[in-house]
Amino acid sequence: NEIANNDYIIKENVRIRISAQDFVSLQENNFAEIDGVICEILRIEWIDEKSFAQISYKQPLDWANGKVETISIN
Repeated sequence: NEIANNDYIIKENVRIRISAQDFVSLQENNFAEIDGVICEILRIEWIDEKSFAQISYKQPLDWANGKVETISIN
């Protein structure tokens, strides 16, 4: 069950539109919903004059769900 619940993918240098208020809130809490999934923001570079940011984030990945079995042998 450990691998099924602890797998993730890291996406780097993704450009997103962001406001100053959103940027400040990400500094207080580094988790955000991206494409309907709660992701952990690892790095953020905000460019104020263009109102966008470049982020790297860790997205949960469930590829192992249903593929891991535990067998008990008596």
